[in-house]
Amino acid sequence: MKTLPENILRRLSKEDRAQGGKGFATSAEANANHEARSEREIHKQIEQWLNLHGIVYIHSRTDKRTTNAVGLPDFVFVRRCVIAACVERAVPFAIEIKLPGKEPTKEQAETMLDMKANGWTCAVAHSLKEFIEIVTG
Repeated sequence: MKTLPENILRRLSKEDRAQGGKGFATSAEANANHEARSEREIHKQIEQWLNLHGIVYIHSRTDKRTTNAVGLPDFVFVRRCVIAACVERAVPFAIEIKLPGKEPTKEQAETMLDMKANGWTCAVAHSLKEFIEIVTG
């Protein structure tokens, strides 16, 4: 697939670039698309892990604008945790998923602070491994 030089692509309208397909994306658009796919893959892995462990969760779609409150973390659920022998407790979790090097938005950070003040366990995970450590730790 042939692509146009970056300086030409930047001069085309977004609509014209969209008609050209993948080869007509600017490098910034291509990077954003790659990041979205990578984060979506982490979301899928986490959903599979939660389903495997029978954990009911709330998760907003990543490909559309949210209908939940702005700033709500990506995964919201409750997990039973053993505190001591024969003693269990339901622990609410709110976990935001970000690619390595990325940080939550201002709204996400504020929402997580408010949720922590109400007893939620809030965290940011950058991978399935990190997510599991937070939930099982």
